[in-house]
Amino acid sequence: MHTVIRVKDALIEMLGEEESSSTSNLPLNKYFNPGSTISLKCIIRRHLIKNATINEITNVTWKKNKVPIDLQMQERISMGVSVSGHLVTSTLLISNAGLHDAGPYSCSLPVFSNKAFPRARAYVHVIHGDQMAVHGAAISKDI
Repeated sequence: MHTVIRVKDALIEMLGEEESSSTSNLPLNKYFNPGSTISLKCIIRRHLIKNATINEITNVTWKKNKVPIDLQMQERISMGVSVSGHLVTSTLLISNAGLHDAGPYSCSLPVFSNKAFPRARAYVHVIHGDQMAVHGAAISKDI
């Protein structure tokens, strides 16, 4: 007897630093310094969505703390969408990152508003210094 495991591409997922990032640590942890630009990328595999128009699959909703981000309310937040082959890529940019920008982010499509996409989430950390300090692994130096 043998077991067959089929790994399917996610319909919607958020990319880590590299497209081949592991999905074992979900949600992704993303680290940014105050004042930098937060950049999050969401990938939609349009060939996995049946009977949807291009408008429906490019109308990406970004959320922070499960609340939709209103792109009209803050000049420092913008979103772009590109279509290439079977992939739709939505990029959320938040300039001049502050501590208030830290938290859980997710992306989705309104046509799937009742479905959760665990791979389409990231936790943004805005910290001074390197990311090891957040994990408690930074080396302390006595002066």
